[in-house]
Amino acid sequence: MTATRRPGAPATEVTLAVPGIRCAGCLAAIEPALAVLPGVTAVSGDAVAKTVTVAYDPAQASPERFAEALAAAGFRVDRPAADAAGRPGLVVLVAAVVAAVVALAGYLAGFGGFIYGVMLPKSFDRLGAAAVGAVAGTAAFFSPCVFPLLPGYVSYCLTRDDGDAGSAPWAPTLRAGAAAAAGVVAVDLVVFAVIWVAGAASPFTGDIREESVGVLAVRFGAGAAVAALGTRSLLRGRRPAAALSRAGAAAARWGRRPSAGFVAYGATYNAAGLGCTGPLLLGVMLYYALISRDALVAFATFAATMGAWMFAVTVAAARARHRVLAGLGRQTPRAQRAAGVVMVVLGVYTMVSQSFPLGRELFVRVFTRYVL
Repeated sequence: MTATRRPGAPATEVTLAVPGIRCAGCLAAIEPALAVLPGVTAVSGDAVAKTVTVAYDPAQASPERFAEALAAAGFRVDRPAADAAGRPGLVVLVAAVVAAVVALAGYLAGFGGFIYGVMLPKSFDRLGAAAVGAVAGTAAFFSPCVFPLLPGYVSYCLTRDDGDAGSAPWAPTLRAGAAAAAGVVAVDLVVFAVIWVAGAASPFTGDIREESVGVLAVRFGAGAAVAALGTRSLLRGRRPAAALSRAGAAAARWGRRPSAGFVAYGATYNAAGLGCTGPLLLGVMLYYALISRDALVAFATFAATMGAWMFAVTVAAARARHRVLAGLGRQTPRAQRAAGVVMVVLGVYTMVSQSFPLGRELFVRVFTRYVL
């Protein structure tokens, strides 16, 4: 952190988020541009938090004037909503709760709607292959095997910084949504390939208590990955143990590719739901006999629907980050820690609730009472 100070009248402070700050060299250009403005008594910058704090006499200067000066120097300014700026952790937790409510509603209406509206009454012919695929895709996205990870994903999106300064505001958001959707669709392609080859002998079962070791291992790994992301957020700015430090360095190398994290999370989200996604897709594919044109139509709409849901969630969360959290400045670490807590809790829940016999038994008793 550096600072430029000038003695003068009592000052008011404002912290501006400047996502274009990359290093100390950026601060060397920013601070003089603000320090020369009338009424400015102190300027300090933080290259890590990407913020600039200005002390000024409000009778002579204003945050709007600072934004104009920074724009002239080539830096865009993001400012948070006043009521959210002091409570970044609460913003993340509220967003996670909202995501949990949406996920639960999707589970009850989407998954339950597919079971009672399509599967049990055997309405495949009445709806047609495309409609069945779309309804099944929605059911799979909000299935009980995976929807608890949705709040964790929203938390991940809210506090992730992909260095989108200099891009049109919507461009990085749409890229992130497309990347996450690609991860979801990639897993669907793998599941479809397994079903196509194995047919009725597919390893997917409708009862998670009877799932194969491979499916359980995938779900355990997905939960562990989400918990690891949360742990990384909690340890950010601290000195972790050597093993965690090495893991963090590897994650940082991966994270330098802006879309890679979203592809991985999309794939992880879908892979964690294999126990529910597999049987749904298996039932649809077997009904359409795998070799017919209708089977391909049903699969295409199934995968596209799951991808569209992931795209929509990603775009909504990314836009929320841009509008609310991008300007939190030095308080951003608090938001990251809150997101870390959410991801660790939900990651561990996924590992335990569906990967071990007792957890799977409790899971079935809790969730099947509502839809089965």
